[in-house]
Amino acid sequence: MSKLYWVMILTIALIAAFNLFFIRLPGGNNTQSVEDIQYAGKESSSNAKTIRIGKNKSTTVETRLDLHKSLTGTMSNVKPSSAEKTIRINESTLLKTRPDRDIHKYLYALMSEVQLHGPKGRLIDLGAGVRDDDPCFPFVEAGWDGLLVDGDPSQTTKWASRFPQKDAKHNIVSYITADTVRDIIAGNGFGSNNVDLLKIDIDSFDCYVMHKVLQITRPLFIVMEVNVKYPPNMRFAMFPGFRTDGSQLPFDSEKRGHVYGCSLAYQVLDLMRPNDYEILHLDWNNAIYYDTRAAAPAFHSDGSEFAPPSFKDLYVSNYWSRPERRSAFAFNNAIELWVMPGLGKQGIFTEIRKLYRSDSSHKNHHVFMGGVEDEELEHMCFDASGRFVKAGESPEKCSATKGVHE
Repeated sequence: MSKLYWVMILTIALIAAFNLFFIRLPGGNNTQSVEDIQYAGKESSSNAKTIRIGKNKSTTVETRLDLHKSLTGTMSNVKPSSAEKTIRINESTLLKTRPDRDIHKYLYALMSEVQLHGPKGRLIDLGAGVRDDDPCFPFVEAGWDGLLVDGDPSQTTKWASRFPQKDAKHNIVSYITADTVRDIIAGNGFGSNNVDLLKIDIDSFDCYVMHKVLQITRPLFIVMEVNVKYPPNMRFAMFPGFRTDGSQLPFDSEKRGHVYGCSLAYQVLDLMRPNDYEILHLDWNNAIYYDTRAAAPAFHSDGSEFAPPSFKDLYVSNYWSRPERRSAFAFNNAIELWVMPGLGKQGIFTEIRKLYRSDSSHKNHHVFMGGVEDEELEHMCFDASGRFVKAGESPEKCSATKGVHE
């Protein structure tokens, strides 16, 4: 064979080796592909047992006999939506709206495929302050029956101004916790399976509260804020601490920094899939999930059954690789290192420890964290002095934890 042939073979091998062992750092043109940020582990094994859209799917739910398991409970016991409320998702709905990534247009497209509860639909908005581009607000303006809840007393007048035609009896000012959310939802007639859309964005213990919400009501669609500071191979969730009398300790979300809410991997693997919800879309830091128990099978034009998208791919394409990310989420630029493969759970633990020495808003609250491959999540906490420690390693005892299904 000619020398030129062997030179070409050697060149291709070198290029392949370089791509295998090196990754572009964040910044610059910011066009990392899924291959650039390689996250292996639990989702790939989950995809091998594909979770299909449809009532007759076969879903594998892993059991973790740990503290996190005892706090969150198991599957939702709320009955699925009735047959006449079936979600019908078609290929055109999924594909034609995804390129523009706008969550409002995407939700409208989804709702056009659903037989709604009531004349125009019913929704719950947890964290409904008139301060952000809330994905529920266009539906409230369109006349949906909405339960709006926020802890800021000034929202009462803001809601009245923004939605002058809305019935104010379902505008609730309340601090949203796992203990208060049952009375708020059930007490206002939004329990069971009569809700089309629920959104939660409370900048604190979002996933902890959602574990309780899914024991009260079963919406067809759920929008959750994702803490995108944590990479898609990292399961992270913040849990509240409690006093000895059982009351929840306060948390100032205005001082939350980088530690609050939950990561995308935690939402999908530890909250949504165990309760038979699957991810459909991610728009920046808002994820959309649908009730698989209420979904009719969906098929592509070639006849193959639709499988849910990879949450890791959605993170990379719909958050990380978007050209405007570093300006739209400038407050995350200082911790881009967290998203790089190789840092891992211990690396992120060390980085958080550097940032939080005596932060008053995090004192006595808890974090559960682990990789997608870990069988158990590691329990960590901010002790009484605000130091971020592994539970049991602080001379100052961490506060009590409390199950959400009591």
